[in-house]
Amino acid sequence: MILVLSAVILTFTATLADAQNNQNSTYLSGLLQTLNNAGLTCLASAVGSVNSTSTGNQLLANLSNQKNNYTVFAPNNDAFSNAPSSATQDPNVLTDVVAYHVVFGHFPNVTDYPNTTIGRTSLEDSSVVMLEGNKSQVVAWARREDGQVHVLNQNRTNNPHISQQISYQNLNIYVIDGILDYPADINRTFQSNSDLTGFANLADNTDVPIWSTGDHTNKNTTVAEVLYGIRGLTLLVPSSQASIQEIPQISSNHTQLWAILRNHIINGTTVYSPSFVNSTHVSAAGQNLHFSSNSTGKFVTSGNTTARIVQPDVLTKNGVLHIIDRVLLNSEVNENAADHAYSSATELAGHSSTETGPVGVPTGGSNGSIGGVNGAVGNWKGLSVFGVTALSIALGFFFLFG
Repeated sequence: MILVLSAVILTFTATLADAQNNQNSTYLSGLLQTLNNAGLTCLASAVGSVNSTSTGNQLLANLSNQKNNYTVFAPNNDAFSNAPSSATQDPNVLTDVVAYHVVFGHFPNVTDYPNTTIGRTSLEDSSVVMLEGNKSQVVAWARREDGQVHVLNQNRTNNPHISQQISYQNLNIYVIDGILDYPADINRTFQSNSDLTGFANLADNTDVPIWSTGDHTNKNTTVAEVLYGIRGLTLLVPSSQASIQEIPQISSNHTQLWAILRNHIINGTTVYSPSFVNSTHVSAAGQNLHFSSNSTGKFVTSGNTTARIVQPDVLTKNGVLHIIDRVLLNSEVNENAADHAYSSATELAGHSSTETGPVGVPTGGSNGSIGGVNGAVGNWKGLSVFGVTALSIALGFFFLFG
């Protein structure tokens, strides 16, 4: 293991010879020694591999410059031994994996599930992250029923837990017993959670027209493809049981069904559960979504329907899903409200800064609201859906058929 550490340090030394590099070699050598002393020799070796890529080199420079505090979820040696080779052999893939374990800020408080803590990670590779405003991906964690703090590993049933905490200069390092998967695209997310299959089947088999910027015509595509391409998506997903019980009653009326589905979407921004405290957001149909909580849980109300949030913060490549226990049966649409909220959210995303603490936790004012109503929705305007209702999807920079 000492030989492994020495090789990694030599890698850093060679890299630092490059005049373009702005890493602090003393800091990084100390970090490697700290990891080695904690028995995290595989992670120390991974750091050396990551440093051979331009993105990883910059990540380590950011850490070593100590301009920010960071939280690091550090997989132990067993976690690396059990990891698929696809996650550890390619230095570029490994860089993305390691970046997802590095979170901006320190987090002294731990929430009890279903309340979660959300942190902004260093993973910003555009091939695996598609959030609004080119934001980096987030990770979620909470204390579970067993009394241990678990990181919510999105694509697996086992959520790694924190077994040890160590510190090094500006880093709080939490040793975990698994490697975290960064969030997958929405199609893979649907497949990995049995509570999402009912809605996934509906999304795969419901067509809506999209305006093509290529030949300036309307073309049909599925709801699933629309959701896949949205940059900054919040989706309230009725559980499979709720979907099976309630959606068949309205599925024959395509106009009503699509309006109801739009009222489950907040388009153009990711809204994580910590921001739900007595807040209001606007759906992609231009209707208010009121969020509230009490001793029995968290709830969302649209029109005359209130649903309980049974699983918050299912993270995806382009946003977040929250599983609810019933369908929000609101078929009202307000296109002007939808357009206004989307424009506000898009402008806000373009000027936002990277959070260095819990994401979504109000820091004062009106819970981060835009003009009294939190952003945002899609820009869905005038063309016919199934020949009946007015609708289009012009998501600024997303054009499915461009």
